[in-house]
Amino acid sequence: MRAAEAVDLARRTGRCLLVRIIKARGAPVSEDDDDLWGSGEEARRVVEGSVALVLDEDGEDAGFLRAAYTEIMETPALVLISGETGEQLLLLQGEEDLGDPHAVEDKLAKAFKAEYDRKVASFMALAAAAKQQQGAGPTPTPTPTPTTPTPTSEPETATTSEKEEEEEEGDGGVTEGAPGQDDRVLVEPPARESEPSSSNDDDDDDDD
Repeated sequence: MRAAEAVDLARRTGRCLLVRIIKARGAPVSEDDDDLWGSGEEARRVVEGSVALVLDEDGEDAGFLRAAYTEIMETPALVLISGETGEQLLLLQGEEDLGDPHAVEDKLAKAFKAEYDRKVASFMALAAAAKQQQGAGPTPTPTPTPTTPTPTSEPETATTSEKEEEEEEGDGGVTEGAPGQDDRVLVEPPARESEPSSSNDDDDDDDD
């Protein structure tokens, strides 16, 4: 498997990328070789749950890997990389790190389990957040209240009692300040006294 294919598969599936860099050999090396990862049960579980890749130290793909992960400096090397984050989870390099197969298997299993636990915790957190959001329900969208035009206020009309009072005042005479009428009060002239009759004057003359 080419390095580009392995990296793409690890990203799509979220599985770890397990890389073994070896010294150049005349014959191709299979990823299923137990000598590369260890023959124990834990090592097999890690290989089966990861995307395994074997690279020749002189190959172009090994050069790209070393450029991306600058801590890889020796050969042989064993690298475990997270398929989700691209983080380097484990690096064992040189004969000192890889000389004891049991120690290699133990470190590899621990790093693999730590990444698995991280993914489970992340999944549970997302599930809890989704459940909480569903329980809260969607935020209701406020419905706009239709605005009704305010009716124009009509001129106030006099009540029945007020009308009656106005009519009574109108019957009593001219209301001062009524529109269209003179403000002066009309006074009828007094009746003229009747003049004494001529007969009375004549009687007075006779007495004299």
